[in-house]
Amino acid sequence: MKAHKNVCLGEKEYRCSMCESKYCRPALLRDHVIAVHQKVELKCPKCGKDIVYKSNLQRHLKNCIGN
Repeated sequence: MKAHKNVCLGEKEYRCSMCESKYCRPALLRDHVIAVHQKVELKCPKCGKDIVYKSNLQRHLKNCIGN
């Protein structure tokens, strides 16, 4: 309920310790840290494109023609 309340009220109490970014949900902060600070990247086996999230890679693979 607290997470829902934060989203509804626009409160951003989850702060990145490495930059000034603030988020209303811990999952958004986690995604930010992975994408921006940890530079975890996956590579498409068909075309070599770098992709940050596994879910995005799965979506990409459905449409990739392997340039």
